[in-house]
Amino acid sequence: MAFPRAARHTLLASVLLGAILPHLPSSAWAQAAADDQRRAYRIDAGGLNAALLSFGAQAGVLIASDPAVTSGLQSPGVDGVMSVREGLVALLRGTGLEALPERDGYRLVRVPPPGVTQLEPVTVLGRVGVTENTGSFTASSATVGGKTAQALREVPQSVSVITRQEIEDRRLVSLNDVMSATPGISMFQGAMLSSNYLSRGFAIGNMRVDGGASMYRSFGADDDMAFYDHVEVLRGADGLFGGANEAGGTINLVRKKPTPELQVIAQAEVGSWAYKRTDLDVSGPLTENGKLRGRGVLAYEDKNFFYDVAHSRRTLGYGILEADLTSTTTAFVGASYQKRDSSYQGYGLPRYATGEDLKLPRNTYLSGADDQATRTIVNLFGHVTQQLGGDWSANLDINHENSHQDRFDHYFSGAIDPLTGSGLFDTASDQNEHFKNTSIDLSANGSFGLWGRRHQVVVGASWERFRPSTYGSKPSNRGQAVPNIFEFDPDDYPRDTDFTPMWNQTTDTRQAGVYGSLNMHLADPLHVIVGGRLSRYDYTFTNQTLNAAREVTATSVTQYQDDNVFTPYLAATVDLNDTWTTYASVAETFKSQANSLQGPAPGNPLDPVTGRNYEIGLKGEHLDGKLHSAFAIYQIERKNAAVRDTAYPSSRAGNGATCCFLPNGNIVSKGFDAELSGEVAPGVQLTASYNYNQNRDRNASGGSYQPLTPKHMAKIFATYQLPGELHRWKVGGGVSIQSTTYVSGSAYLRNADGSLSKQSTPYKFTQPGYAIWNAFAQYQISDNWSAQVNVNNLFDKTYYSTVGYLDYGNFYGTPRSAALTLRGRF
Repeated sequence: MAFPRAARHTLLASVLLGAILPHLPSSAWAQAAADDQRRAYRIDAGGLNAALLSFGAQAGVLIASDPAVTSGLQSPGVDGVMSVREGLVALLRGTGLEALPERDGYRLVRVPPPGVTQLEPVTVLGRVGVTENTGSFTASSATVGGKTAQALREVPQSVSVITRQEIEDRRLVSLNDVMSATPGISMFQGAMLSSNYLSRGFAIGNMRVDGGASMYRSFGADDDMAFYDHVEVLRGADGLFGGANEAGGTINLVRKKPTPELQVIAQAEVGSWAYKRTDLDVSGPLTENGKLRGRGVLAYEDKNFFYDVAHSRRTLGYGILEADLTSTTTAFVGASYQKRDSSYQGYGLPRYATGEDLKLPRNTYLSGADDQATRTIVNLFGHVTQQLGGDWSANLDINHENSHQDRFDHYFSGAIDPLTGSGLFDTASDQNEHFKNTSIDLSANGSFGLWGRRHQVVVGASWERFRPSTYGSKPSNRGQAVPNIFEFDPDDYPRDTDFTPMWNQTTDTRQAGVYGSLNMHLADPLHVIVGGRLSRYDYTFTNQTLNAAREVTATSVTQYQDDNVFTPYLAATVDLNDTWTTYASVAETFKSQANSLQGPAPGNPLDPVTGRNYEIGLKGEHLDGKLHSAFAIYQIERKNAAVRDTAYPSSRAGNGATCCFLPNGNIVSKGFDAELSGEVAPGVQLTASYNYNQNRDRNASGGSYQPLTPKHMAKIFATYQLPGELHRWKVGGGVSIQSTTYVSGSAYLRNADGSLSKQSTPYKFTQPGYAIWNAFAQYQISDNWSAQVNVNNLFDKTYYSTVGYLDYGNFYGTPRSAALTLRGRF
């Protein structure tokens, strides 16, 4: 479908305005993969347009060309092992065109006649790492684990990429959906719709966007996928670029960027539990020469949950402007906006005091009928790339997020008496929460020649600041007992109107670091990577107790810092042949625990918890890059975790720190990862993985350190584009399988008057292993329109997606659901 030129600009500008786009110049493309990264290409001689498309698919480069320039030209094709640049030279031989490198690919220009120095540009844009419109379940490269795009087989750690095609085919609407589909990741639900992700027995705390500095996520934010091209997940320690955090891994969200040609995507969805959603995504050039480009996304979602009463409305906007400011400077700037009004199952379900399952109906809603949270998140971002000469460039990333939430909820908790159904107790709260989150990352990368080879360097510095604040109050009627959980009615617990101020809490977390890595090409097949990060971490927590007049009656402050913490990195890769690369790596991370003091009092701060990830693996690139495989064996050691020192009494220091502890926690996690993604046969896209993990504390007796991580996980999903007369149909399905998980511990049960008992009760309960099947079908109605149906939990399996505690925190998995999506592309 063709759009008049004026209509193109008007449509795109309207969507950008609707997405609240700040109209400022900004930054753009990421540097193409290094020219000396070689792979096999085979493209037959023929029309240049077809050859460009084929080369782009094999190289992982999206190419949009001007048919008026390339129409009628013939390419001699390419056949052999070569770099991207060498392949383009061969592909363009005899066409009168030449490929010049840009940050994210190559720009084609006409070769000037003798005596003419000015090259006439041709509108051809390549972009490494973009998965949109590739139709593939695999990507050619990833930025996570580095600062520049690298071929997947060259990243010496375990990395998975969830592409745009997989997001659309599987209908992965949110980050929670994506992480549930990601190999090796288990997810458990927390309070108030928050989620936590586990990898290899540890939490994933690092979140990056477009490869920038780490960002703290507000309210355990479940990002909407409308803004993103794809998601990259690194499993294991990422201390080099991630700074202070756990050893679970890093998530890198890659934003949608403007396209070189006008593109419009519109879709509407309906589904189970009154689900309704509409999306509009418009992208393209804003000027005749294409030097200014934009993209805007608008979405609205209205849905119920599978449990009673709860409801959610979400409004989304995203806008980005991308500009070629000079011949060597590119930039993008943008903003996103999310607002959600929702009621929810805030704290999950309890269990019997014996640990047995209550077997409540899955639609049980254990919150007040008027419980409500209103959340807004505004994100501003910018990026600038400056070419420095040769293949050197400097990159600046800035992110700022401002979030606010007002919420009222009832917190129902308590283990249930098997005879009477009593034991549940209600505590309500009214809270106002505000988060400010800023990160800046400045880096430079390039290569230099030594010993007849090119070696790559990355150096940089990052700074992050996270400032959450919470004002909280409790109702004057400080809670009540629920007579019988099996007769619970949300309408019996309306919103309170008489509240007493209780606290005002603020946190200020700052982290700064400098980092560098050197990738040495020591022999044709051998690369050795060395790197390190020097970090500083500062934390201040202030708690103010308030009276009825909101006057401060008491203040406590907790402060600590860790200076000059060094986290090293070492890795090596060996190309066995054109298909296989083997690697070994050692990566570290740290997490501050200076708030824990070693005795005797007043005590000295403990050194940070350190995590070290040992990994060896084998990665393959098959079928001309259409299929990737990866296998890894790993062991993570987490040392120096604080353990209570019983030789000294517990005491509080003046700054709020606690004494006394010993750094004796010694956790080890080991396992095996296997993954296959991409096109395994003509028309068949597949993602398949198996992950094994065993984790324990060497200094504790029995059991797993993190029993919510399954020992065995397998995730499989495939689609098949039918051939011949049925070519308009695409069908697919898959299964997620995991072994038993469990929780154990002890809890203080409530007495009949709501007070806690003085003696704790031990517990242990399990969620047996289960398999969840999903199905998918799509019909291409016309060149522009398609309709698809997704059915999740096809056999309506009843299970707990999260097992929590005796008194709360147990969440059912979603029952069978279906959704119909109508999508138009123009």
